[in-house]
Amino acid sequence: MCLLLAACSNGSESNAKPDNKEGDKAGNTSAVSAPGTFPIVEEKVTLKVLAALRPDVEDYRTNEFTKWLEERTNVHLEWETVPESNMKEKLNLTLASGDYPDIFMNMGITDAQLEIYGNQGVFLPLEDLIEEHAVNTQNIFAEQEHLKPAITSNDGHIYTMPDINECYHCYYSGKLWIYKPWLDKLGLEMPTTTDEFYEVLKAFKTQDPNGNGIADEIPLSGSPKGWNSSVEGFLMNAFVYYDFINGDTTRRLFLNNGAVDAAFMSEQYREGLRYMKNLFDEGLINAEAFVQDGDQLKQLGANGDVVILGAAPNGSPIPISDNERWKDYVVVPPLKGPSGTQYVNAQNRKGNVNGRFVVSATSKHPEIAVRLADAFYDREVQMFSLFGIEGEDWRKAEGGEKGLEGNPATFVRLKKTSEVANHSWNQANPTNRTVDFRIGEAINDPVNNVEYILHASTKSYEPFRNETVMVPPLIFNEAQSSELLGLQKTINDYVDNMLVQFIMGDANLEAGWDGYLNELSNMNIKRYLEIMQEAYDIRYKK
Repeated sequence: MCLLLAACSNGSESNAKPDNKEGDKAGNTSAVSAPGTFPIVEEKVTLKVLAALRPDVEDYRTNEFTKWLEERTNVHLEWETVPESNMKEKLNLTLASGDYPDIFMNMGITDAQLEIYGNQGVFLPLEDLIEEHAVNTQNIFAEQEHLKPAITSNDGHIYTMPDINECYHCYYSGKLWIYKPWLDKLGLEMPTTTDEFYEVLKAFKTQDPNGNGIADEIPLSGSPKGWNSSVEGFLMNAFVYYDFINGDTTRRLFLNNGAVDAAFMSEQYREGLRYMKNLFDEGLINAEAFVQDGDQLKQLGANGDVVILGAAPNGSPIPISDNERWKDYVVVPPLKGPSGTQYVNAQNRKGNVNGRFVVSATSKHPEIAVRLADAFYDREVQMFSLFGIEGEDWRKAEGGEKGLEGNPATFVRLKKTSEVANHSWNQANPTNRTVDFRIGEAINDPVNNVEYILHASTKSYEPFRNETVMVPPLIFNEAQSSELLGLQKTINDYVDNMLVQFIMGDANLEAGWDGYLNELSNMNIKRYLEIMQEAYDIRYKK
């Protein structure tokens, strides 16, 4: 979690929140059209946008969707862009500078930052502007009753436009994929327990499934730097609920009868470490699984003409191998541990992403910024922003074409995202991708359609979602954030380091366990969990 606490003012007066009931009129010389209509303004208005550049988008300035949007809305966008890899640093610098754009878009603004900088008067409260100008947003609130509370900060204000992506397979992206031809060749069934998985990996190691007469098979690998591709992120859920996909805020935390607890201090976690240590000791996990990046993992999966990788975790099989081999990796359902534990690592949100589109309190045209965001939920606008030019990059579905659930399809993608080049914004802006929208994609070639494969594979994960142990999204005030800034990184870095040391044998899991717990105590793990509990109680305890 990036908690940015830089002071943004020199006096208390500048921290006062603008009265946004009148704020949309201040400084505005352009008449705004009726909500939901185009153009948004008759006289062209320029809005400054700070945005992280999405993959496969060459330049927002020359982008085909940008050109079309500006013509349709009569709103000119003046861009300042930054690579996504540098967006946190750029956001920090901008917030500290006092010189803000009209709009922050796709800058990774967290719930905590919305709360902190909203209270400081940097981000504009949007609820009144939404009520007056954003008819599409109001309709979304009416259709999805959970959404408005989910984007409302603890102070009662809304500082972000909603971004809805009810991505079924993303909810359960902590998946494991296994090379099915090896299972078939060795006459093995899909493993369902940790013991069965051990036997499968042992067979991959000892029975030469690639048939080259060389003991070069790597039964299991992973990466701590990919899309939920850490080995422990999948395996540990057979021992204790282990949150590894919801970011640092709730990382490795779980609810224990309503109390926020640390999985990494439990005996169940220790038992999971024993299991993984045994896999490592027998050569069933390679050492690189704990240090390599995603590209290095992909190189193992795509290794020449000889398959050497048996299984690996990831949100999708494609990052495991960049050739056609990815189609032969099939999903392993959540494993049952020796005590019957069988959790799935799942997203704790219901498809909403906060912080995608935020308006600065210094904007002279906040009502136009909100109208622009509201326009993104229009079906025609949304399709162009996501997929590019109709008839070239996507088309409307024809009669008889079926979607992900066998339902009538509504659209067909004609090109991959990487082939659309500079035609779309590729998810940089807020959208309203409901379940109905997503399953409307036509699946005319299921064998080669990764969206279909991911959707179908998730069916075996959903039954093991357990809301009673999942810590929901937490929002921290400025004082809590300041305390967490040091605690969280220190604790997470130490747990990361000790996990690898315990598994590889550089630290003794039996003799060194008490020392590990004592060190966590010295790092003030008690206060860390107290802060988490305080944030949980404020938002969720009735």
